Amino acid sequence: MLRFPLAGLFLVLVGCGVDVENRPIRDPPPGFGNAAPDAAAPDGGAGDGGGSVLAGNVCVAPTLGSVPGTSCNPSLINLSAATVRISGTALSTHPNAIGEFSLNAPAGMTSALVVVTPGSTGVVPAVLRADVPSAGLKLWTFDQASFDGFLTSTPVTWDTSTAIVFVFALDAMRRDVSGVTATSSAQFFWYDEVDRLTSLAPTGSAGLTAIVNAVGPQVSFDLVPPTDSRGLRTTHVDADAVPGYLTVKVVSLLHQ
Repeated sequence: MLRFPLAGLFLVLVGCGVDVENRPIRDPPPGFGNAAPDAAAPDGGAGDGGGSVLAGNVCVAPTLGSVPGTSCNPSLINLSAATVRISGTALSTHPNAIGEFSLNAPAGMTSALVVVTPGSTGVVPAVLRADVPSAGLKLWTFDQASFDGFLTSTPVTWDTSTAIVFVFALDAMRRDVSGVTATSSAQFFWYDEVDRLTSLAPTGSAGLTAIVNAVGPQVSFDLVPPTDSRGLRTTHVDADAVPGYLTVKVVSLLHQ
């Protein structure tokens, strides 16, 4: 179990509304990610002939505000030691050095949980829910050391027997939406503030809402946008929460 200075709850993820981007890699420290989904599943091939392709990139964000984006941020990390797999199957692959990957999902599968585990690359273990088939997926994660720093400076404690969820809110022009608050009867939310998180609503310039110590398998909440000329509407969020893993979702808020 990995812990940071102070206790806190932290999670962010968005569901309903338009999920515009489905967004880790050094061996995790002791106790980190031990509850990896289907960790015992053996590596598999590209899948059977009736499968459907899931293709995209593992993307490493240098700061809290660098996600989302239209493409992966340039990464100094060689991602080829990571493993990308489809949860619930034996199908896995190694991305190339810049994080590109492709897998064939089993025939009949319409939604898949794509999992990236670090190997020796030094990023945070992460998951992404994707439709099948999908191309251009962005499975976002962070450099482990930087991510630890974000949490330490918040401060927040992450018990890795639980999950972390990040949700980035966009408007119809794909711009980050500041001034968003999250509502739920069960969750405590954190919000972006430069390269740290704050318990004070609303979102800052990155439009990031987060939940730490999320208890899955799924969390649900609403994102309430500011009232302005864009006509943004409250948007419901459903997010996967996998113990020891980060979930990052990029969601286009509903609008009038």
